[in-house]
Amino acid sequence: MDRSSRDAPASPEDDAAVAPHLKAMEKTRRKPSTERKLAGKYETRVTRANGGNHDPQQTRRAWSWIDTCSMVYKSARLYHLSFVMADQEFRFMNVAHIHKGLLKRLMQHLRRNGIEASFYAARELDDDKGEHLHIFLCVEAAFKRPNAILNRKPDRWLAKAAAKAGVRVYINPPRNQMHRGLDYATLPKTKPAKIADAKCWVSYLFKRRSKPAEGQVYSCSRMPLIDSHNTEATNEQNNLRVAASSHYAPFITVLAADLAFPVFSLSATGISSDLDPTVIDLGAECLPGNLYRGIPTHAHHFADLM
Repeated sequence: MDRSSRDAPASPEDDAAVAPHLKAMEKTRRKPSTERKLAGKYETRVTRANGGNHDPQQTRRAWSWIDTCSMVYKSARLYHLSFVMADQEFRFMNVAHIHKGLLKRLMQHLRRNGIEASFYAARELDDDKGEHLHIFLCVEAAFKRPNAILNRKPDRWLAKAAAKAGVRVYINPPRNQMHRGLDYATLPKTKPAKIADAKCWVSYLFKRRSKPAEGQVYSCSRMPLIDSHNTEATNEQNNLRVAASSHYAPFITVLAADLAFPVFSLSATGISSDLDPTVIDLGAECLPGNLYRGIPTHAHHFADLM
């Protein structure tokens, strides 16, 4: 191409060919990303006051967990616990396994006493408390009294178990006056204002401030078992099941390849496993476990691992 042709003005035909591409680029530039949309949707006054939302995807899962607990439990109570090492010397060491061990024992103790429970937790690290764990714990209070276990009285099980592990336990009550100064929030499905406030309260887990730069941050238990006679809950279950199956397909494939034998099988109806039912830590990806319970597959359900 000679100099005269390079300097010549573009023809109308050239402008017509380029215009659609420029418009597409402009549209893409103006369109907010999915992450930005999610961040805006799951931002609350709690996260805004603490540096913004650290993980909108996890917030969405936790809010779905709140909805499920409200539908499944006849009398749902939501507690906010925090675990901090009692000895200052250990606060800045890797103590995540100690916190997780205490949480596991607490969940087992609740279930052995006939109290159904599920949780969502976040690990944090700051200059004051060092490494610590925040847990939002939802329990079924219709049949047994969870406050017999979930209290800080020194002669009760929780205080004794925490002391044995070298952990200090705090029970942080909700601040909204609608909860009447109780140590917990209730989640009646007929009171949408309480559900909305509980979601805002739970968003404390996902604040950006104090999140560690390395290691697993979030963990959760399986979702409560949805009664097949509960039509509203079952419809929600069916909607989530297919999406979850496709979302975790790459993870299942990689895990099976690493283990070099067919541990998991995945279909449009759910994920199943031939392994012994134990707790599997998925890191930042927490499967909505019990969504898979009751699905006909040829092996044990993957939900049983959660």
